[in-house]
Amino acid sequence: MMYSINLNKILLIFAVLVTISSCNIFDKSNPIEPCGYELFRDGHRLEVPVTFIPYQAIYQVGDTITVDMTFQDSIFCQGTRQTFKVQDYPFRPISTMYRMWKEGESFEWDSGFRVNELLIDTVAYDFVYSHHGSAADQFISSIIYDEINESYQYSYKIVLNQPGRYFTFSADYGHSAWDNDQDHDYQINSIDFDGKCQLSVLAYYTLTHDGHYADYVEELQYLNTDVITGKVQSLDPDLGVESGVTYSIENMAGFCFEVVE
Repeated sequence: MMYSINLNKILLIFAVLVTISSCNIFDKSNPIEPCGYELFRDGHRLEVPVTFIPYQAIYQVGDTITVDMTFQDSIFCQGTRQTFKVQDYPFRPISTMYRMWKEGESFEWDSGFRVNELLIDTVAYDFVYSHHGSAADQFISSIIYDEINESYQYSYKIVLNQPGRYFTFSADYGHSAWDNDQDHDYQINSIDFDGKCQLSVLAYYTLTHDGHYADYVEELQYLNTDVITGKVQSLDPDLGVESGVTYSIENMAGFCFEVVE
């Protein structure tokens, strides 16, 4: 009697496995897609266009640069290579700037925002400044969504007071060490838009022009080996820094420029 019960169980399990097999559930050659798009990144990666005005390779002491992140709410997604209408997304760029110069054969550095003048609407953009000792100072702000004009608006100015070789970049609060804010995480996860898949959503900051990386290989390698060790990443292996996508200088609007007297 006991043998008969076990045999029935075995037959039942076999029947279930046959059914599953016929549905190709275990067939890895036919993976279940999380959405109807071909994926080029591991989630929705929304591009925030960043423009330095005027765009130059060399500036003079006393010049003023405007960093502009104004764009419509139809946003290109690197992950799917589609454009989506995304309203009221909580974009929060964290911006950093290094100034470098050579003394003999060695590089020196300091915080670019500390030795130059930063002009920004601290109230409108919910501005927070952070002083650092082992790395350059940073500040975090919020990009404003204009519902009437269906656009995002954000800009700040840098008055250049000190000569040197500069590297500045912006990463999003949503995928940084600052983001211990569960309310902010909830805001991001609750954003919905037509065509959205069950994928993570992050913001990438991308230049609308060249970042001059090839002319700053020494400086970028110096930062990667001596200042922010192992944290300078690029999509370009010829730069000789770390390989990466999310934290690459290309996806953090990395911009290199020189200031001369």
